Amino acid sequence: MYKIDELIESTNELRIDIDKCIDNIIRGRLNNDQDLEHKAITDMERLLVQTNQQLTCIIDYLHEDKKVDPFGIKNTNFTIIDEDDDRWEEFKRERLERGFDESELWNLDTTIAKFIYPRLKAFADDIIGIPTGLTEQEWKEILMKMVKAFELLTDDEIGGWFSKEQERLIEDGLNEFVKYFNNLWN
Repeated sequence: MYKIDELIESTNELRIDIDKCIDNIIRGRLNNDQDLEHKAITDMERLLVQTNQQLTCIIDYLHEDKKVDPFGIKNTNFTIIDEDDDRWEEFKRERLERGFDESELWNLDTTIAKFIYPRLKAFADDIIGIPTGLTEQEWKEILMKMVKAFELLTDDEIGGWFSKEQERLIEDGLNEFVKYFNNLWN
């Protein structure tokens, strides 16, 4: 994930590009240049989508400190709502009673990935046992494929919009995760 300063800087650059598109739309209309106007509108639509994605990442970053359980423990609460939500107390009670709240089920795939990623990464950094038939190097490479898949799945900047290469990396990593699930112990 980008640092917040980099996200803000990048969003400011997008704003400048959007301003240029607006200038080109006006210029195209004033000069009856439909090609310039159409290109500027198309570019602006693309830039607005990118800006929206980046603003979502900034908001998520600013709310990151609220992603704690009722006792203040990080990386155990994956709730989507904030403390000022009317349902906060109800969801807090759910987390205390059953260990998770209803909002974690809204995107269960993301909830599970966010739980697995930091643990799998720590596991890969501290290898003790190696599955039978694999060398240490082979096991490290397999674990790194798994880690990369979960890293991509939890990357708020990407927001679920994966390139073909990223989709391939995710599929490869998840296949390895399934294949070696019973070997994830030290």
